[in-house]
Amino acid sequence: MWLYENKEIKSLEDLPEKAFGFIYKTINIQTEKFYIGKKQLFHTSKKKIGKEQKAKNKLLNIWKDFEYITKESDWKTYYGSAKELKEDINKLGLDNFKRNILKVCYSSKELNYWETSYQFKEDVLLVESYCDNIAGRYFRKDFNK
Repeated sequence: MWLYENKEIKSLEDLPEKAFGFIYKTINIQTEKFYIGKKQLFHTSKKKIGKEQKAKNKLLNIWKDFEYITKESDWKTYYGSAKELKEDINKLGLDNFKRNILKVCYSSKELNYWETSYQFKEDVLLVESYCDNIAGRYFRKDFNK
C-alpha cells in the first residue's frame, strides 16, 4: 500500500490528474532505514509492427517499422531498486516496510529534480539509508572515509 497525504493510494484514479510519476520513501519499520527514489507511472516501449500493419501503412504512405506502446508501470508493487533494500524485503517480508509518496510530479525533468532534492535534504549518503548514490554521480563510499 502507498500513502500520500495520509490517504491510501491503490490506483491511478487516487492520484492527481496528469501525474507522470512520484518521489517516494520506503521505510524499514524495524530499523527506520529508508530509501528515497522516483517511480514513473507509465512505461513506453517500441514494438515492431507486424507484416499486415506494415502493408496497411505502406498504402497510407507511412514508413514506420515500429509503434510506441504505453503501459502502466509496476508502481503498485514497487519498493525500490537498491540491492540491500531488496534483500531486506526478502528476508523480513513486505509487512515490515511502509511506502510513502512524498511528491507527485508531472514530467520527467521534474521527477529527476525532486528525487535528487529529497535525497540531498535527507542526507542519504551520510545517514543510515539504503541509498548508496545520488544521480549516479555522488557515492556513499566517497563520503565515508
